[in-house]
Amino acid sequence: MNTRQGYGPDGPEPVAPEEPVMLGALYAVALTGGLLGAVYLYAVAFDDFSESDLMAATPWWFLPVVFGLHGLVSRRLLRRAAAGRPATAGGLPDRGPGPLAALLLFPPLVLRWRRSLPVSLVGAAFWGLLLWIFLTVVFPSL
Repeated sequence: MNTRQGYGPDGPEPVAPEEPVMLGALYAVALTGGLLGAVYLYAVAFDDFSESDLMAATPWWFLPVVFGLHGLVSRRLLRRAAAGRPATAGGLPDRGPGPLAALLLFPPLVLRWRRSLPVSLVGAAFWGLLLWIFLTVVFPSL
């Protein structure tokens, strides 16, 4: 395992295995691009699209947001775990992440993988499946 010593407020502490900087940039670009796409669709050009067009465009902004969010969160949790701090979303071992955070960040909190890329891919697939179920089963009956 590739670890190095860092210096925190309590002295030397282990740092998470280094992941490529470009991977963090990919997560940030995916998250930002997805959010900008959603803002464009729903705030700028909302009247230019029909309801079915907006539904069809949802995966194009939603999945990058989920991928980027899960990637950034899993990187943070891996760094916290390597430093010996609680690896919960809130960082509070006695309270835990709470039910809403546990649902929203399901794969990073359940999967104990050592790399953020598989966690973010599984997170995107998990939420993509839920989105597909919603758009094909639930939404048409509303």
